[in-house]
Amino acid sequence: MERNIKVITFGCGFMGRNVTRFMKERGGFDHVAVIGRKSHLGEDIGELAGIGPVGAKIYPNTDIDKIYDEMKPDVIFDTGSGWPDVVENTKKALVRGIPVMALAEEFFSLNNEFPEICAELDALAKEHNTRFIGLGMQDVNWVNKCVVMASNSHRIDRIVAANTCILDFAGASEFDRVGLNMTEEEFYEYHAADPAPDNPFTFSLYQIAEELNLHVIGKTNDKTTPIFAPGDYTSKFLSPKEAAEFGGTIKKGRVMGARRCSTLHTEEGVDLVGEFLYDWLFDETHTGFDRWTFEGEPTWDVVVKEGRYDIGTTTDLVNRVADVLNCKKDGYITGKDLPKPVYHFGPLNQYVD
Repeated sequence: MERNIKVITFGCGFMGRNVTRFMKERGGFDHVAVIGRKSHLGEDIGELAGIGPVGAKIYPNTDIDKIYDEMKPDVIFDTGSGWPDVVENTKKALVRGIPVMALAEEFFSLNNEFPEICAELDALAKEHNTRFIGLGMQDVNWVNKCVVMASNSHRIDRIVAANTCILDFAGASEFDRVGLNMTEEEFYEYHAADPAPDNPFTFSLYQIAEELNLHVIGKTNDKTTPIFAPGDYTSKFLSPKEAAEFGGTIKKGRVMGARRCSTLHTEEGVDLVGEFLYDWLFDETHTGFDRWTFEGEPTWDVVVKEGRYDIGTTTDLVNRVADVLNCKKDGYITGKDLPKPVYHFGPLNQYVD
């Protein structure tokens, strides 16, 4: 593509600001607008991201139709986590023939977890000759990593994965999933209505199964359990407004995170286990990790330290944009419909056909 890729983004929180900086620094993009909710309306997202103006003003969601029609973007980067909003925003893009790349975890395996919504969006995308996909950290760091490493085994009986989500970098959108600064009693009361929900790993497990040609026959979710603060903790990375949502400082012995775990059972007898740890502490000794254990012959472990998946989540939108725009398949697509992910050293528009 000789011209830059014209992008509208959704969200001006931590992930939205990240993707703004990454697009400017990587090159090949015209970031033309941001759809927000109520805060920072009229401001330039580059100022919020600390990189100076980029020409992308923040508009309220009520202006979405007007912005789509006037700006005519090549692609939408949706960094939001509000599930109903993501679905509605995607519909409005697809009917205009605009492809959507979304970070919402549910989109990563939409056909398995929400088949009716997937079918509706898939039909819209095909009717208007476009496509939509769920991407993010799961694409490279979970699915592709697991599938490639699995080929090192002679026999696999079970795959167990664990990942730490450092809440310092996840932002306020994730706080409600945990119940921060609660007592143990308050925590279990808070989660009583849905004590064993899916976790972000759940959606990746389906795609791992698909790529390994395993056939899912059932799912088990463990009960959500708390992680307690070993001492008083005040984040150095959150804004005062974000920190105020849970009282500013997490007191020793109170909830600072949570564990969720999902297991997919397959016809082949191979279980796929995904453990997700919403954790808080970020310092030189606690920087986040993901761990993979392949049980069989041989049984072996791989641990990735200092993953900084707050970065890996949004870099996937930028690094994969050419793959999505070049894709010949319309409708709902997954990583299986895209080429192997690679790092592009030049401006990203150079890789669009």
